[in-house]
Amino acid sequence: MVGKAQSQLRKAHDASQQKASQLESTLSRRARGGRTIQEFNASKQKLTEAEERIIADHIVKLGNRAQGPTELQIEEFANHILFNKYGEKYEKVGKRWLYDFYARHPEIDTYWSKSLDTQRAGALNEHVVEHWFVYVKTNVIDVGILPEDWYGMDENNCPRGNLAKERVAGGSRKKTQHQQGGANRENVIGIVTICGDGTVLWPTLIFKGANLWTAWCKNNIANATFSASLKGWTDLELTIDWLVNHFDPQTREKAQGHTRALFMDGHSSHFTEPVIQFALANGIVVIGYPPHCTHALQGLDVVCFAKLKAQLKKAVTEFEELSRLSIHSITTQVTQYEKTGYKEID
Repeated sequence: MVGKAQSQLRKAHDASQQKASQLESTLSRRARGGRTIQEFNASKQKLTEAEERIIADHIVKLGNRAQGPTELQIEEFANHILFNKYGEKYEKVGKRWLYDFYARHPEIDTYWSKSLDTQRAGALNEHVVEHWFVYVKTNVIDVGILPEDWYGMDENNCPRGNLAKERVAGGSRKKTQHQQGGANRENVIGIVTICGDGTVLWPTLIFKGANLWTAWCKNNIANATFSASLKGWTDLELTIDWLVNHFDPQTREKAQGHTRALFMDGHSSHFTEPVIQFALANGIVVIGYPPHCTHALQGLDVVCFAKLKAQLKKAVTEFEELSRLSIHSITTQVTQYEKTGYKEID
């Protein structure tokens, strides 16, 4: 019994001596400027602890907006930071970086996104709406951003022909009566931005094509700016161009150094790293609407665009009617026989 106790005491003494020796070695190494294991591992990371903290905070903020980024978007954010730090010769994060990043930041978790139909079915519910207004209060109102610095941006498809449905007369027993008119299904995208004080910015019109035609830009009574896109809708390049060259110049002087709030839908091209970085660097808080809720929360969708489409339809209808009248006038009808030689027949 005594022998066993003495053996345990010797083991405890040896362990204590070993621990003291390790501590002495560690202190000696630290005194000579050595690094801890944690510091050594951190030195091998491409991103510093502070830089990863920025990414983690960014992910949490997007998650609170119901816009959690994909793994590819997180990697793009990290690579964007590295590019800004090292220039074009930077090395991208490796395949294992994201998994190690998650391990270093347990406050971040991953989830499977729901299918589109499921999201639409349950998007506009009491919890989502309540969370949205709490978020706006916290990040806009409580930090002192005034209504004259609130901006809502949205895009609207403007068909170049008369495609709107309306009630028309026709034969009985028909469910649908076709109406003659322009059937041009090509859209022009209009980017419209309204301010909380009732003012508006110059609109931007995006035409489908490789280049802009001069004829498209004539009669510009709205002082609109123009762009062209091969696909006919906004993409990363057009979004950052609009933010840098249109939104910022038109709102910077009015803000007088105060923070501006920019409300946009959660389209992927609206929340890329170049957009977010420019906004952060220039005093712009970009806030995305909850997915599939703009029909109820976006003022442009709820009020303005409905009237715009009605007025656009009216203008297109009147233009087409005037065109038909000028084409089918009596003078035109007589001239067509003269020009084709029918009047010379004897």
